Order: sequence, then structure tokens, then C-alpha cells
Amino acid sequence: MLIAQKPNSSAPGAVLITLLKAEAIKVLVVAMLLLAVFKYYQGLVPVSLIGGLAGSALASGAGLRAVNNENDK
Repeated sequence: MLIAQKPNSSAPGAVLITLLKAEAIKVLVVAMLLLAVFKYYQGLVPVSLIGGLAGSALASGAGLRAVNNENDK
């Protein structure tokens, strides 16, 4: 199974395209998994699930921002 492939050139554009493809695949996988959860789990509280996912995304973004700010000094 091919997970990642080294771009033919190390140009920034090629790297960016590879990163965008990986991000699109990640979003697609998350969306499919959410659809499966909504379809097959009967005791689901959608507001709690979406709220938890949003909270974890915000916490992750805040952590990445803090790391980047320390590296900028």
C-alpha cells in the first residue's frame, strides 16, 4: 500500500500540492467515519459529539500556535 510518495521535484509547489492532497484525504476519511457513527450508533448525542470534536480542534490549534510563537522568538 502506497502511503506517501516523494515528489519528483523538491519545488515548493510540488510539496504544497502533496500536502493539500493529504489534507483532503484526511478530511474525507473523517467525514466518512462521522457518517458511519451517525448511521450505526443509535445512542448518539450529535451536539456532544460535534462539540467535543470542535473543542479538540480548538485545543490543538491553540497548542500549535503556542509552539510556533516560541519558535518565532
